[in-house]
Amino acid sequence: MLARPLLILFIFLTSTQALMADPGIFDYKRMPAVSKMAMSPKGDQLAFRWQDGPDDLMIVYSLKTNKATHFVDISDVNPRYIDFINDTKVIIRVAAFKNFGDKRLYEVSKIFVYDLLSRSLEQLHASGIYGVSSDGEYAYMPYYQNDRIDLHKVKLKSPNLKPRIEKGKRYTIDYFLGPDEEALVQETYGQRTREHRVFSRVEGKWKEIYSRISDKLELNIIGLTSDFQSLVYTAYPDAKSSERYYTMALRDGAISVSPYNEPSHDIDCVLTNIQRIVEGIRFSGFQPTYKIFNEKADNLMRLAVEKFPDDSVSLVTHSKDWSKLLLHVSGSTNSGAYYVLDKKKRLTFIEAQYPTIKPEHVNPISAITINARDGLKIPTLLTFPRAQAGTPKKLPAVVMPHGGPESYDRIEFDWQAQALANEGYLVIQPQFRGSSGFGRAHIEAGYGEWGGKMQDDITDALLHLIEQGTVDKNRVCIMGSSYGGYAALAGAAFTPELYRCVISINGVSDLPGFISYKGYDYGRHSSTLRYWKKAMTDDNGSDALKAVSPAYHADKVTAPVLLIHATEDSNVRIEQSAKMAKALESEGKHVRFVTIKNENHSLDSVESRSQALLEISGFINTYIGQPAN
Repeated sequence: MLARPLLILFIFLTSTQALMADPGIFDYKRMPAVSKMAMSPKGDQLAFRWQDGPDDLMIVYSLKTNKATHFVDISDVNPRYIDFINDTKVIIRVAAFKNFGDKRLYEVSKIFVYDLLSRSLEQLHASGIYGVSSDGEYAYMPYYQNDRIDLHKVKLKSPNLKPRIEKGKRYTIDYFLGPDEEALVQETYGQRTREHRVFSRVEGKWKEIYSRISDKLELNIIGLTSDFQSLVYTAYPDAKSSERYYTMALRDGAISVSPYNEPSHDIDCVLTNIQRIVEGIRFSGFQPTYKIFNEKADNLMRLAVEKFPDDSVSLVTHSKDWSKLLLHVSGSTNSGAYYVLDKKKRLTFIEAQYPTIKPEHVNPISAITINARDGLKIPTLLTFPRAQAGTPKKLPAVVMPHGGPESYDRIEFDWQAQALANEGYLVIQPQFRGSSGFGRAHIEAGYGEWGGKMQDDITDALLHLIEQGTVDKNRVCIMGSSYGGYAALAGAAFTPELYRCVISINGVSDLPGFISYKGYDYGRHSSTLRYWKKAMTDDNGSDALKAVSPAYHADKVTAPVLLIHATEDSNVRIEQSAKMAKALESEGKHVRFVTIKNENHSLDSVESRSQALLEISGFINTYIGQPAN
């Protein structure tokens, strides 16, 4: 391992003794010491978020001098994304809460730009950036009107100067810029009309090159090819195949299938630069793989993946000329760290995200495949307590279904799974039907199956491990967040014989109520509402939704239940847990309801993680065993 280049390392590490000690439960409460890292176009500077105790800073670090050059206090905001616009300007996208007059706080996005030369921080009054001018002085940004988005050119040093350069068509939702920095493509979608259309500027006039009626956007339009001749989008070709990469010619809408597709993998994301020019593909899987269109960079990325066979290697960003790649590594042997890989194949360690959790402290993660009762294959991750990883027999276990539900778990450092494994519990993460990442058929097999076959998959994964002798059937808890919280409560209500305790974090309990406020938030004609109705049950009637709503089946619950909910969660409102708590109390069940104040759907602060971990650890230890260490 190369010597650490960061001279501010002393800030992260409290003492050598702290590093040498085995981690305790609260070592997992902290936010990553370093996160949101970005590289400048020249590849000689890094910008990142640094959190240590009460301090929350954006730091700009010079790789030439090995010194931090800028410290910006960001403790009053919650940065979600940091990137360089150019070598002298950094953008910070933050999350904030706003009241729109209905007594609720909603999470909204704001953008700030930090000028390295003037050391000034300015807010840009928009929520996104579609591109930057060639001189780096202007950003092209969306401004939302009643039924469309207009495109404005915003002067970064004077954000109030923002002339409109393109008035959107009715229902415009996106723009893509051409080489002349004018709008080259407009994308529209009417929530009520359900018409998805794409317009290209051909010889100075807008020409429709695509039109289709669909309940939701079937094409995920990402960006432009480097020659500005085609749009790039991803889509599923049919109900069974994996997601594919396509191009659409701007002149006539002709569609071509990319040769870069991998039939056995979905596309996790398409890589673009700040101008939204496509640069490569990341494919899904427990460990991501890549196809970078720059051949030398593609070879470097393959080398990086080979270097860390037990971990997930992610390309964070790169220098403009691709001579340096900024990588993030996390998994069975790494709690999360940043590296720079250069064109000479030199791999330089930058910094660990969790300095007190060394590689030997990371609990090993393995992947297995389980056959569900109807034969569907269910990929499953297992995080073993490291002391029992070699001979796992009759372990106490926590089943932890993911949220979404259209998402999936990866072989990476999961602070909740690692904290529980550190306490001596096997953590089971089934990728039940409805999960993304494993092909369209796997996703669609989950439609209409909330509380049904999706729940059966979770049950079957647990039963398989019990039958194999890996899990002690008398010491099992189920815990999850968001949809995972719903699955935990459904497990309590519909298979109560399996679980000795149940934990739901920001979980859904009342499907009719959830559908009702999603209609209020997004509109009763929205594609979002149509998605939720399709996903939950085949019959959208109230009775069908109640039949799989845990809040209406509290009488069947036998295990103690812990409900944790953030007060400012606008995704799954706190009323969902409040209703479940009331239903359980009315049936005389054992329930504890904990609220986390001033927090959103994710647990994004040390305070909220501390509160949640304290509750979770105490609850699980009480009902299925004491910590192993």
